[in-house]
Amino acid sequence: MSLALLLLGCAPCPSGFLEEVWSFEAEPVEAGQWPQYRLDPGHSGVAPEGTVFDPGMSLTWKSEAYAIGVYSASKGSPSLAGDGVYVGIDDGVLRKFDAESGALVWEFRTRQAEDEEDNPPEENRGIHGTPAVADGRVFIGAYDGWIYALDAESGELLWDRELGGSIGASPTVHGDVVLMAVEYPSPDGRVYALDAETGCVAFESDKVGDHPHSSTTVDLGRGIAFVGANNGSFTAWDLVEREERWTATTGAEIKSTAAVDGELVFISSWDTRLHAFAIEDGQRRFSFATGAASMSSPSVYDGVVYVGSHDGYLYAIDADPDVDGADDQARQLWRTWLGGKVLSSPTIVPESGVLLVGSNDGTLSALALEDGSQVWSEDLGSTLSSVPVVTGRTVLATDASGTTWRWDAE
Repeated sequence: MSLALLLLGCAPCPSGFLEEVWSFEAEPVEAGQWPQYRLDPGHSGVAPEGTVFDPGMSLTWKSEAYAIGVYSASKGSPSLAGDGVYVGIDDGVLRKFDAESGALVWEFRTRQAEDEEDNPPEENRGIHGTPAVADGRVFIGAYDGWIYALDAESGELLWDRELGGSIGASPTVHGDVVLMAVEYPSPDGRVYALDAETGCVAFESDKVGDHPHSSTTVDLGRGIAFVGANNGSFTAWDLVEREERWTATTGAEIKSTAAVDGELVFISSWDTRLHAFAIEDGQRRFSFATGAASMSSPSVYDGVVYVGSHDGYLYAIDADPDVDGADDQARQLWRTWLGGKVLSSPTIVPESGVLLVGSNDGTLSALALEDGSQVWSEDLGSTLSSVPVVTGRTVLATDASGTTWRWDAE
């Protein structure tokens, strides 16, 4: 057992726990559901098969505005599972809404909520991750450094675990395992793998750089987890062997979450570039320069990567150009101006030929995959930095005011 686990009082899981996990692929998510951040562990940003976007959709409901502060990082997104919509807000409270009516079903206050209520900070951070829902449980981390597991139906606490430092990332769930990136003030960062049922710690990585704010992405076929950090390091961990596979670097902070597609993993950075690395050895295959820093997580579909930038554009980039080397520039297919910084990550709807993305001008937009033309937009009146959820015939979004919106096709 590591010193960190002894200090945290975390019981280790039985040996062999992780080795069995990566022997199966995740079941495809049904249209009408969206159980965790960016849908699945690979975080490719593609909506479930059977999802259709209709530009004539209408607003079904919106919640109250629960946010209590402003923070420059991307806010959490809603998760849709069964009859519930689950949202974590910067007030440190996790909420469940009835999916059909929008009525508040329950609230769970983290330790961070209590702390910020008693000692109001300059920046309210609370929860910035997206809840993950699996097997009747809801998982969320908070800036208090704890991860919580709740009963999805009642909101009752099942277990919690102090991982230390602070948590701004979203949990990633596969089978019986919950992966969570944790930031430490040293500066430092780790990735933990926990048993979803008990919260026992199956794996704790070595240091993965300065403050990993990005969520953990997993290549399920290989059992490799990827996470970026504020010092520009991008680390691949072998979850079966429980050791570092490789570390690559970008020129500045990584705030986004990686996307896996085939033999490549993609990540954006504040160095103004999108980077593509080979999964096997971490060699940089190519990069693409936007006009400013990026903390928008890339989405990949059919040979194209889509990513936003602080310069206000959403870019479509050739994901498999005929280049080889760190200095080679990928080919831009198109770009679309969205009126404000694009911290939001795009969600691709292949069957409708569109993607949805938010911007800091308060607009949720649908763009044509072919040429980036805008086919629909909605002014929310508040910054939209989270990821739009598009599944079945439903769109969900949570803006910076802490308001959750639901639209449906007729």
